[in-house]
Amino acid sequence: MNATGTPLKGSPPPEIPLENAPLVRVIAQVRYPLIASVENQSFIGSFQEGIRHDYPALRPEESRNVVFGPKGAISAQSNTSWRFSDATGAWRVTLAPDFLALETNRYSSRDDFLDRFRQVLTALNRHVNPRMIDRLGVRYVDRVVGENLHALPELVRPEVAGVMAASLGADAQHMIAENLFDLPDENGSQLMARWGRLPARSTVDPAAVDPVDEPSWILDVDAFRQKTDALDVEKIVSRTRTLAERIYSFFRWAVTDEFLRRYGGLVENASEFTSDAIAELRRTSGLTWDQIGRLFGVSRRSVHFWASGKPMNAANEQHLLQVLDVVRQADRGDARGNRAVLFEVSAGSTPFDLLASKRFDEAGALLGRGPGRRRLTLRPLDAEAAAERAPLPPEALIDAMNDRIHRDVGRVRPARTVRNVRRGSTE
Repeated sequence: MNATGTPLKGSPPPEIPLENAPLVRVIAQVRYPLIASVENQSFIGSFQEGIRHDYPALRPEESRNVVFGPKGAISAQSNTSWRFSDATGAWRVTLAPDFLALETNRYSSRDDFLDRFRQVLTALNRHVNPRMIDRLGVRYVDRVVGENLHALPELVRPEVAGVMAASLGADAQHMIAENLFDLPDENGSQLMARWGRLPARSTVDPAAVDPVDEPSWILDVDAFRQKTDALDVEKIVSRTRTLAERIYSFFRWAVTDEFLRRYGGLVENASEFTSDAIAELRRTSGLTWDQIGRLFGVSRRSVHFWASGKPMNAANEQHLLQVLDVVRQADRGDARGNRAVLFEVSAGSTPFDLLASKRFDEAGALLGRGPGRRRLTLRPLDAEAAAERAPLPPEALIDAMNDRIHRDVGRVRPARTVRNVRRGSTE
C-alpha cells in the first residue's frame, strides 16, 4: 500500500518472494502500426538470428480475423504469427505484423523478465524497426486451486472475496468481477483487474489462462498504456517496470498476510524489508527514535526491535510504508530540512501529527513535493583531460633515468652504555 491508501498510485510495497507462487502466466506486449512484411518468411530470418540462442524453436501460426466493411459486408483476413520458444517451452516470443509479445509460465523475478523483454525489444528495433508503438501492456495471472480455494475468504480482502465469503459461496460455480481503473501517476495508463471463480475445464481467456481439471479462482491483472510513442527500448523497459510494480501493488492490496504465508512468503524477508524501511525513514526524515515511536503509538524500544529485524504487524507495516511514501515525495534534499517541515504548524496542526493520525492525503498536501536528493552525475573526461591522466607509453619509459640509490648513512655514533644504579647492572 502507499500514502493514499490505494494501490493505484504512490510507491509500490517491497516485494516478498513466494516460494510456491500461484502465478501461472506473465505477458508483456507492445503493439505497433501494421508491418505487412512480417508475413514474409525470408524477412523473419534476421529477427530469428537475434534471439535464436535463447529461443531456438520457431513455429509459424496462422489466424483469421473477421472484418466488417462499410456496408456491413464481412471479409476474412489471414495473418501469420511467428512463435519462438526456449528449449523447455516455458518462455515464448510472438512476433506478428502488429505486435510483439513475451510470455512465460515459469516466472522467477521482475528483473529477469525485464531483461528478457529488453532482449526481444532490441531485436525488434534492430531487425523489424517499427519506429513507433501504439500500446504497451503487462499482464499477471494468478490461480488458486485445491484446499486454498476453500479457504479463499481468509486469503483475499472481503471486497475481492465477494460472494465467496458468504453462505452462497459454497454453491457458486462461476463468478467473475471485472474492473477498469485509471492510474493517476502513470500519465493516462489504466489497469484492468478481473477475479472470480471458474468451474473445472473453463477459462475467461484461452490465450492467457489455460483451463484446468478442477475448480479454481483467478486474479488476472493487466496494466497498459495506450499512446503512440517512439520505439525507445530503454524507455519501454522502464515503463514496463512501472506497470509491473503497479500490478504488484494491486496484488498486495488484494491478498492478505495469510495468502503470503500459505504460498511461502518468507517471514525473515518481510522483517528485512521492514528493517530497511525503518532505516530509510529515520535517515530521510531526520526523526529521532522517540519521534518515530510517536508516529506509530509505540515505545522507542519497539522501534529499535523493528529496526533490528523483529516482525511488525500488518497494520503497522502498512502505516510505515504510507509514512515513508509521503516523506519520499516531500524530500527537501536533507534530513534536517525534512524534519523542520514535518513540524511546521499550519492550520493548527503539523504534518507529523497528520501522519501519526493516518491522515496521509492531508499531510502530503501540506508538505507538497520536494526537489529530492541531488545525485552526482559522473561525466566522461574530455580528450585533453583523458590524455593528461593516461599512463606513459612503454617507449617513453625506455630511456628513463634511474636515480642512484642513496647510501649515505651519515656520521656513526657509538652506542652509550647506561648503568642501572639500583640494580647495579649495565643495560
